[in-house]
Amino acid sequence: MYRNNKKYKSFILKSFLTFYLLTLLLGQSTAKESVVEKNDTTSIQILLSDSVLSPQEKINLAIKLSQLYKESNSSKSLFYDSLATTIALKNNKKKSYQEGILRSINLLIKTNQYQKAEQQLIQYRHTLADTNSPELAEYYYLSGQNYYSWSKFKKAGPLFEKARDTYIELGIKEGIAKSMVGEAKIWGIYNDYFNVVGLLQRALDIYDQLNDELGMASVYEIMGKTMQSWEKLDRADYFYQNALFYYNRYDKIEDKINIHLLLGNLYLEKNENKKALKEFYFARNLSIKTKASKDEAWSIQLIGEAYYNLKKYDSALIYLNKSEPLLKKYEMKQQQSVALYNIARIEFQKKTYNKATQYANEALQLTQQINSKQLQMEVILLISNIYKEQKSFQKAFTFLEQYNQLRAKVFSDQNRKMVSDMEVKYEADQKAKQYDLLKQQDTETKVKLQKEKNNRLLTVIGSLSILSILLTIIFFIRRDNKSNKKNLNLLYEKNQEIIKQQEQLSLLNEELFTSRESYRSIVENATIGIYQTNKKGEILFANKTLIRMLGFSTLGSMKKEIQLNKNKEWRKGFIKLLEEQEIVTGREDVWTKKSGNKIFVKESAWIIKDHEGKTLYYEGIIEDISKRKIAEDKVQKAQLRLQQINQELRKRNLELKAAKTEAEEANQAKTMFLANVSHEIRTPLNSIIGFANLLEPLVKSRQEKEFIKSILTSSNSLLSLINDILDLSKIQAGKLELSYEPVFLPKIIEEIKRIFYPQVEEKRLKLKIEITPEGQNFFLIDLSRFRQILFNIIGNAIKFTDQGIIKLLFDIHESAEKKGNFNFIIKIKDTGTGIPIEDQKHIFDAFKQAKGNQKSGIGLGLNISQRLVEIMGGRIKLKSEPGKGSEFAIYISGIKSKNMKYQQIDETFKNEITNSINEDINDSEQKNPEIKKQINYLFGENFKQVLKTKIISEIQDFASVMLEFANKEGLKNLEKESQNLSDASKEFDIEAVEFILNKIKAYFRQDNNL
Repeated sequence: MYRNNKKYKSFILKSFLTFYLLTLLLGQSTAKESVVEKNDTTSIQILLSDSVLSPQEKINLAIKLSQLYKESNSSKSLFYDSLATTIALKNNKKKSYQEGILRSINLLIKTNQYQKAEQQLIQYRHTLADTNSPELAEYYYLSGQNYYSWSKFKKAGPLFEKARDTYIELGIKEGIAKSMVGEAKIWGIYNDYFNVVGLLQRALDIYDQLNDELGMASVYEIMGKTMQSWEKLDRADYFYQNALFYYNRYDKIEDKINIHLLLGNLYLEKNENKKALKEFYFARNLSIKTKASKDEAWSIQLIGEAYYNLKKYDSALIYLNKSEPLLKKYEMKQQQSVALYNIARIEFQKKTYNKATQYANEALQLTQQINSKQLQMEVILLISNIYKEQKSFQKAFTFLEQYNQLRAKVFSDQNRKMVSDMEVKYEADQKAKQYDLLKQQDTETKVKLQKEKNNRLLTVIGSLSILSILLTIIFFIRRDNKSNKKNLNLLYEKNQEIIKQQEQLSLLNEELFTSRESYRSIVENATIGIYQTNKKGEILFANKTLIRMLGFSTLGSMKKEIQLNKNKEWRKGFIKLLEEQEIVTGREDVWTKKSGNKIFVKESAWIIKDHEGKTLYYEGIIEDISKRKIAEDKVQKAQLRLQQINQELRKRNLELKAAKTEAEEANQAKTMFLANVSHEIRTPLNSIIGFANLLEPLVKSRQEKEFIKSILTSSNSLLSLINDILDLSKIQAGKLELSYEPVFLPKIIEEIKRIFYPQVEEKRLKLKIEITPEGQNFFLIDLSRFRQILFNIIGNAIKFTDQGIIKLLFDIHESAEKKGNFNFIIKIKDTGTGIPIEDQKHIFDAFKQAKGNQKSGIGLGLNISQRLVEIMGGRIKLKSEPGKGSEFAIYISGIKSKNMKYQQIDETFKNEITNSINEDINDSEQKNPEIKKQINYLFGENFKQVLKTKIISEIQDFASVMLEFANKEGLKNLEKESQNLSDASKEFDIEAVEFILNKIKAYFRQDNNL
């Protein structure tokens, strides 16, 4: 009774302790961390010190605690596994100890703690004997799995092979299958897809024999990954769907989430973004259902990526922003960097560059932490493009340099990896060959030893039991053996001959079948009709094309209604000609279709005869030429119509020629009239401008100054208009000739800046001018016309731009076709009102202006500029957007360069003038040695005054005095220049006056510092 009470009390105490420990464990899921640690410590102390629970019960309780923590807290699960193994080791329970270590190893591999797993595996190996056992095979497999997950593939491969061989010797099929899957994953690393597929197929067969559907599902999943890497995307889809089918059957939630994510990524690769989106939503819903937070975070990020590929950037931004903090929380740095990169790309698309830069820099830091070089390259390139769009070219260039350096490094690493992979693959192949050879030798040795053993045994038995019988019948056996051997040899030879003949016959049959099918396919699918008839004209065969051509559905219906020789007397002649020539080609005929409609055909036929020369049947081909006949008829009618039109055109041409001659004569008269009138008007107009200039400094009244200013403005506008009309008339008359001279482009640029400075400043615009390095040279062009083109277009740009910038770009580069020739691309871009689209095609027409243009002018400037560019052998193009501005681009090619610096040209010009002056003065010095001093003494001060004031009346007086002096002293060049100066000042040609004064200035350089 006492004993029973003791057992009862022990049972109650054990139950209470177990309940207490489980209560402590369940309470840990909601308590704070400090409470959890306290409860753990309490439970450990109870487990170690309790004397009521047996060792096995303690081990089982620790295992239950480990299982409860397995998903939520891996470190605690490992702790309880370690506790179970400690108790097992302390109580000499080897099996429980081994099982505990295996649980720890699997959990360590799952949580990426590979080094600790390696230490545990070494500890586990010490518990195993050297003979082959399931535990040793499992050790090999887990070691291979750990090294594979650790990316130490060279170590993993041989261990998977050892595991497979051990499982084969033990006959454990499940182990063989999973070892083959491990080997396949190793070969997949080196992209040896044939080996991968072979191993996986064998593993799949084994799982099929075992009816292990989850094993089959895992193989299908790896098959899908292999096919995706192999770029066989449809096959990958097939295998993923098979895996998903089995996971659905067993409701494996985690595996289903993984497959949906794999399918989504596959569809992204196939650019089937809607399908991908659907799979990612499936994965997200399942992860929410199972509270798999990491999978949910990844699913949200991939949903954002799918929306990005669909160009639904707002939706993509919502999901990516939602996923980024979750990924950060669960330390999923690879996925987080991808999310940040995609957010930066979207912000870049939206032109919110600051946000884009922020997210891109965060993504760059993460890629550097995880050493993801490929993604790092993409992020750096994105940052460079962002800075480029922000015009921060220095930063953009810096990141672009980083990108190029990283790309070179990645390329080098990839090459090294390829070499390493090839070395590993070579070593693996060598080991495999050595292994196969050793295995073969071992098998041969075993067979040989067994054979020798059997022979010795038979010899002993025969010698003891049937020696006497053998001696008696040995003669008969030898005789029968010889006879049988001879018969067998003959029979074997005959069999070999029969087999050989059968193989030849089989090959001939196959060739005949292939040839027949090929011929049949060619005939049936030919685009022309093919037939076969007997002598009576009855159809024996017709291909599909001919049947359709004649309007029939089947050959049988055609045979009933078609008889080629019936009611066709003329066909007898055709048959006769065919019998004589054996072949007739290209004969045209009219056939009747089933519907009664006629068709035009071209027929070729030939005779098929037997070996005796008798006609068997006729064969032929038919081509429907109805369309061609109809077309020929139409062409004939069209030719007649064309002849009539040609006659009418000749008549009209004569009329047009007469009208053209009359128009040309009228146009020439008009041009001459415009030229004469313009010239006659310009002379008095120059006088008006000149006298107005003279009056301006004399008047004091403000009102009178305004009147004179109005006179000057109106006169200059009228002069510009007359010059344009005169230029237009010259161009139209074909009498405009270009005068080429060395021109230094930077000097023209300075002139542009100086002339347009007042207008630019008045409107508060920016004038930006750029020139390429090759433009710093002299080029042979017509300076005045080149200046006229630029001034017209730049003047228009300033006129129609109220705010912003005027850009002038001289892009000068040497021609690739002809050395020494240069191509000019000159672009004038403004931020003005722009030109309406409907007016752009007429903008270069004379007297045409854009609708709504309120600016002054009559629309000749662009027309003249275009004609001048064309005369120079170039072209001018316009790009304009209303409200945003316009760009005129001038393209001139084949411009020759004068290979001299500006200073050299200037000195040459000066030397020419100086030489002519020196000749002038030297001739006069012979008559008057004091001529130099005399010129400076008499005219030096007057010349200074003229250069300073440039008043027309003073210039005319100076020119008159100089002319008289030069004539008196016999200074021919000075006389000529003085006369030119007088003429230019009378016509108020300011540019000519300045040019001549600069030439005369040389007379005063030696003794006056002018």
